[in-house]
Amino acid sequence: MIVIKGIAASPGIAIGKAYVVEDEDIVVERVEIPRDKIRMEVRRFKIAQKATHRDLDAAEAKVLKVLGKHHAKLIDAHRLILKDSLITQDVPKRILEEGVNAEFALSEALEAVNRQFERMDDEFFRERRHDLFDVGKRLLLHLMKRQKRSLADIDEECVLISRNLLPSDTMGLKETKIIGFATDLGGKTSHTAILAQSLQITAVVGLSDVSRRVRTGDTVIVDGEQGLVIINPGPETVSKYEKVQSRAEAEEKLLENLKGLPTVTLDGRAFRLEANLDSPRSSRPSSASRSTASACSAPSTSSSTAPSRRPRRSRSRRTPPRSRRSTAARSSSARPTSAETA
Repeated sequence: MIVIKGIAASPGIAIGKAYVVEDEDIVVERVEIPRDKIRMEVRRFKIAQKATHRDLDAAEAKVLKVLGKHHAKLIDAHRLILKDSLITQDVPKRILEEGVNAEFALSEALEAVNRQFERMDDEFFRERRHDLFDVGKRLLLHLMKRQKRSLADIDEECVLISRNLLPSDTMGLKETKIIGFATDLGGKTSHTAILAQSLQITAVVGLSDVSRRVRTGDTVIVDGEQGLVIINPGPETVSKYEKVQSRAEAEEKLLENLKGLPTVTLDGRAFRLEANLDSPRSSRPSSASRSTASACSAPSTSSSTAPSRRPRRSRSRRTPPRSRRSTAARSSSARPTSAETA
């Protein structure tokens, strides 16, 4: 059993089989463009820009429907990136002056800005680079006439393991059978983490090398409260986490009984209870634990791991295979300690 400590990005507990997704292979090569075809290359880049604008329009419609106006601002931010001089001026300038293909000019421009982001001390601003890469990836895929990877193709419940998840990847998770995710990269303030919280998908990020240590089919527990990922837990550990899920589900059912009752203090004083929500979906109770499938098959170790606090959303189950990397690219009780045992 291996326990890895990361950053708790979205609360809850997810137990299930891992589905490891490697980064998409987007290999960008430098291609010299003949002088008489450079204007055509710039035009090809502008066509990709227009196609990316259409992508963002479609993404906005989906976000408005699923998450509400607040999160639709993320799409506005991506539009601003697409209209930024980095995209509209720097890339065409590189094509014209260096005589290179649009893909290479774009990747070079993105890498230059990435180096600036890496020097920032503020985590919030440093995490915004993933939005830049998200837009850049859309552009590259259009330039290369490639389809964006769809996680909707995963046909069994699973825990997604990946090096990184871009905001656009995260927005579509509600329509999939993914019950939680863990990534090598990312921070608490990233848009990916914020979206996972709104979608009520358990997540742990910043695990450094989880995508290399987990294999598709491994049983994993994602503890979104303590920021832990447990790989191939023993039956005792799985059982403890399953009990936490059951308690959380029972607590939510008790809370359901309070719906519609008058809000009155013990001394008889009535008051008005209000909530600030991103969307009507936010007012829905979270679905704590569904089923806990065949997660007890891994051998147990002597170190016991037990959870604490209530998971907001927790589910479990089974899984499928792998994919490929880009250059643009809560319950009361004790909980597991961060340790690693073979």
